Amino acid sequence: IRNNMIVRRPNTGSRGAAISLLDAPSAVVVHNSVLVSGTAPASIEFAHIDTRNVVIANNLLDRPVAGRDGAQATQAQNVTTATPWWFVGASRGDLRLQPLLMRMDGSSTVAPLVIDAAWSVTTTTHDHEGQPRPAGAANDIGADEHHIK
Repeated sequence: IRNNMIVRRPNTGSRGAAISLLDAPSAVVVHNSVLVSGTAPASIEFAHIDTRNVVIANNLLDRPVAGRDGAQATQAQNVTTATPWWFVGASRGDLRLQPLLMRMDGSSTVAPLVIDAAWSVTTTTHDHEGQPRPAGAANDIGADEHHIK
């Protein structure tokens, strides 16, 4: 499960996680961008005893990753503090990274969290739009690989 952009509108009722792994041995969940907007306690959930040898890494989320019922997963470089302002058009489902977050010198408050910060566990070579990864020193966290124009 990779390179997905998932957005829920706020105040639309309580639901489960946007990505759920149930009885999913050896699943890999990488480079997804998810805003559940307060509709769930977790953005990604993994559950049940058969869910083992799972990797959940490099996801850009607004809620934590949660495991239950004896499931086991390796988690790395999941950022769980994303806000709609980090993205080009979250209300339209566009979770490409907001270019205005980058200053002229290439720095920003968000960039250290996501730009060139991904764990190198994946073999994901392209982002949500089909652009090559990495565009910098390392892959970016989330579905979008930020390319400075």
